[in-house]
Amino acid sequence: MAQIVRVTASEEIYQTLREEILSLRFKPGEELNLQQLSVQLQVSRSPPVRDALMRLSSDNLVDIYPQKGTRVSLINLKQVEEERFFCVKVSKTMPSRNSSTKRVRIISRLWKLPLKNKQRMQ
Repeated sequence: MAQIVRVTASEEIYQTLREEILSLRFKPGEELNLQQLSVQLQVSRSPPVRDALMRLSSDNLVDIYPQKGTRVSLINLKQVEEERFFCVKVSKTMPSRNSSTKRVRIISRLWKLPLKNKQRMQ
């Protein structure tokens, strides 16, 4: 029997906005207006959008400026290079035989670690 997975409006909005940011449909530095996002995402009220933006902020994908607005975070080239280096280093230490699935799982778990934990592991 198939398992039914219920997704909250906040989670669905989070996933949608995250994909929009990561695919650069929302450009770095672009302002994200809460009311416009609510209309675009066809959500009648803004709390789910606000919750999604808070999660995106904790992921360092948006910057929230109280009383001023929310903007897509600028790309930190130093951090990108550090994370790229980390992924390359991890992939080189993995056994190469039939380990691509395992490698992807490990790298994706490590990718979610805060940067300071990644630096400690080097």
